[in-house]
Amino acid sequence: MEFLLKLEKKLEYYFIEKGPIKIPAKSKSQLTIILPIIAIISLLFYVISVLSGLVITFSSLSIVTFFRLLTLLICAMVITFIIVSLIELFKLTKKSWNFLFYANLSALVYFILNFITNIVASSRYFNGAMFTFITSTLISFIFLIVTILIEIAILYFMFQLKDQYKN
Repeated sequence: MEFLLKLEKKLEYYFIEKGPIKIPAKSKSQLTIILPIIAIISLLFYVISVLSGLVITFSSLSIVTFFRLLTLLICAMVITFIIVSLIELFKLTKKSWNFLFYANLSALVYFILNFITNIVASSRYFNGAMFTFITSTLISFIFLIVTILIEIAILYFMFQLKDQYKN
């Protein structure tokens, strides 16, 4: 828990104090309405991801199955954090903001582990087809980079609105 507090302080320093764009105080209260909507949309995305992942995971049992199950477990953790945060997100409580913060950190782990799982899985299925393997890996890598950039943008947005969430 201490690690998360240190990380939160460090991100707060970079996203609030050193951040290039500051959201005006008037706009912050209006933008807090958008955060629950984004959380609901991302919740739907993760639920679909888990359901499709279950189908893929149990279609063949191998070492990839372990990685896929671990990925699905982390995705389920993200879903849990989002659901818990949604309960109080409309009330603008600090607890709801914290759970959404944990969901975003867990999502970063999910996307990185999913990338590794896709590399391991694709290396098994593209026997000798090096071009296909490289193309698949490159597309997965680009997806990972874009996803990480989106997560950073969401975290930046969340930290800009953090002072709106009280105990």
